[in-house]
Amino acid sequence: DFCAMLPEYASKGHGEGYEKGEGHGHGGGHNIVSHLLKQKEKLALTADQVSALEKLETDCKKKMSESSAEHMSLHKEMQKLAHAETIDEAGMHALADKVGAIKTKEIHAMVDAKIAALKILTPDQRKKMQALHEEMKKNMEEKHEKMQKKHEGKK
Repeated sequence: DFCAMLPEYASKGHGEGYEKGEGHGHGGGHNIVSHLLKQKEKLALTADQVSALEKLETDCKKKMSESSAEHMSLHKEMQKLAHAETIDEAGMHALADKVGAIKTKEIHAMVDAKIAALKILTPDQRKKMQALHEEMKKNMEEKHEKMQKKHEGKK
């Protein structure tokens, strides 16, 4: 998706989340923009920075919704071709190319959104953001280890 910068959506299954405008295996809720807004106090964001990030988030959600609708439409077309009496190989490959083009466009848009969000921050705020990210990563690794140990104890 256009906005997702963190791996929250990687766990979504095939086609999950379309109804919410989240697209195929991605989503719009957990991204660098919303992450920065949630951390605005810790990052000491100014009112102007918050406003700029909110606008960026709105723009991302709009683009994501448009992309998701297009992707869902192609997915439905692919399903029709896959379940047709006669296999339309050329048609299926053409749809696959269209899906690939959408995904490429989304990846570039993700990078653009991340760059735009990072440009809103000061160098000090980017350092704070990195420290918060490292802390979050460490906490997630510790939780994962605890879950693994708990699971191993049940065997």
